[in-house]
Amino acid sequence: MKVTSASLYAAQIPLGSPFRIATMVTDRAEVTLIKLTTDEGLVGWGEATPLHSINGETQKTVLAACEDLLPVVLGSDPRAPRPVVDLMEYLMPNQHAAASAIEMALMDLASQAVGLPLVRYLGGDARPLPTDQTIGIKPPHEAASAATRFAKQGHKTIKVKVGSTLDDDVDRVAAVREAIGSDVAIRIDANQGYRSDDALMMLMAISELDVEFCEQPVPRHDHDGLARVAQGSPIPIMADESVFSPTDAIALIKADACNLFNVKLSKSRGILRGLEIADIVKSAYGWCMVGGMIETRLGMTAAAHMGAARPTFRYFDLDSFTGHTEDPMQGGAIIRDGDVLLSDAPGLGIAPDPKWVNPLHVKTLKH
Repeated sequence: MKVTSASLYAAQIPLGSPFRIATMVTDRAEVTLIKLTTDEGLVGWGEATPLHSINGETQKTVLAACEDLLPVVLGSDPRAPRPVVDLMEYLMPNQHAAASAIEMALMDLASQAVGLPLVRYLGGDARPLPTDQTIGIKPPHEAASAATRFAKQGHKTIKVKVGSTLDDDVDRVAAVREAIGSDVAIRIDANQGYRSDDALMMLMAISELDVEFCEQPVPRHDHDGLARVAQGSPIPIMADESVFSPTDAIALIKADACNLFNVKLSKSRGILRGLEIADIVKSAYGWCMVGGMIETRLGMTAAAHMGAARPTFRYFDLDSFTGHTEDPMQGGAIIRDGDVLLSDAPGLGIAPDPKWVNPLHVKTLKH
């Protein structure tokens, strides 16, 4: 079996309302899709929807990188994806989202070729994944209203973005806790918005609000600051922007900076490296979360397959598509009563609606 063609598609999907975090605000998802076709008629799909402030990539850079990387894929046997994944990392070590999209399509093909859902191909089995629902940085009363709505939809965990000002962040988290009561969990995400001393002040101020953990309170490269916060905080600390690779995970563990890690496909270069991170974290007696940017349900489905494949993934942030004004995907994972549920179809089990995706065609490369 050989990959004989690769097609690129570019889409702009508006969000229902602007999404604000500590480092950026956006009103749309800039989606790049990849379709790989084999000489036996199998079709695999991949997606990259990066956020520039997190991984430094944009739709334009993803498209350009894919054009340079796809010749490595054309002519390869998708049933043996790892050599291609390793070669792409050698050729373009910093194009994480682009590489993850290509690898996603390869893994879709590889698992289809043996007739298994991707999670089974990876050695796991489908299980319900309880996802949080995320509230961006907004006034406390708006955050409380959104949290109430999500709780009524069956979500047992609310993720609250912080990293604006200490007072505003404390008021936002307190308003959410008051609105949803004690039966729904709260986790927070600072997206690098604090210096270590200020982060500790904020975490001390919300220590009585029963917060599950705080993601990435300090800038990505400040491992010393992350360790200082983790060792002094009354709330557990999770690395996100600080962990892109297995090497990053090892460095953070050695620094005693945290034992919780957020693995995102667009950071880890895809599923294989994401599982390597999870295995390292397991060896260090830590836990992982599967997260996302603002991908469509295609990207979310791939992340869910990875998360279900390893028990080290204890936490799930798989609401990436729920703020989109349209869902153009057919098949795949769904959210029901707060749980992400995978289908038993071979591969990813999801593809974009042809009527939606075909007009978005950018380029096709052939072997």
